[in-house]
Amino acid sequence: MRARKTEHTIFKVSVVAACLIIGSGLVGRMVSAGTYAAPVNSTAQTTSTAQTMATTATSIVEAIPTQGSVVAIGDSFTYGYPYGPSSAWVGIAGQDLKRDFINAGKTGQTSTDLLARFNNDVVKLKPSAVIITVGTGDALRNVPLSDYQTNMQELITQAKLNNIVPVVGLPLAYPDTAATQLINDYRAWLTAYAPTVGVKVIDFNQVLYNSAGQFNHNLSNDGRYPDKQGYQAMALAVEQIFAPAD
Repeated sequence: MRARKTEHTIFKVSVVAACLIIGSGLVGRMVSAGTYAAPVNSTAQTTSTAQTMATTATSIVEAIPTQGSVVAIGDSFTYGYPYGPSSAWVGIAGQDLKRDFINAGKTGQTSTDLLARFNNDVVKLKPSAVIITVGTGDALRNVPLSDYQTNMQELITQAKLNNIVPVVGLPLAYPDTAATQLINDYRAWLTAYAPTVGVKVIDFNQVLYNSAGQFNHNLSNDGRYPDKQGYQAMALAVEQIFAPAD
């Protein structure tokens, strides 16, 4: 029993250390490239737009509320596929923070799907904050960047209009060559757009993937979705944002 606790503690300390090391250079890398660590070329127009938006950002980032429930709405990566919500980062973060985190993730979702159910699955629950993580499914369905932008802007607006602090999770990488470019375009735009409307960003790629764009050791069984340790790593990334300041 002590051995298991020790291994769990070592794992958490390792991931937290990784988050801190990565965090020191995260803002610069994300704004300039909008991708996970593995360099992938993006369209000149998308990069130019992202850089311009980042330069002109003036909004003050909203403080994360320390009280009230938090709803996480998203796709398979929020749901906790293939295990289900019991192993998802949502419940782990809630347990660690001793706070009510509600899993509103569903498999195979796009930003259009999230927008259609946002009122029922988020607004009606009256949380103090919502974590919106979507985009991989959009890219797999070849949803144009402009449509993704419109949906994400509306999701953020709906949260703010209902006094819910939005936090966005950048779309996660996926081993699909056709979708990779769109995923990176979504990430570049969202990384630049979020600060202009005062929204904090969580980049799960930074704790899941190595510099080659592959899952870190023991964080995935199939190279597509996190395993249970992978979801623990995602939870720790969320806890870095939601943990009360000392």
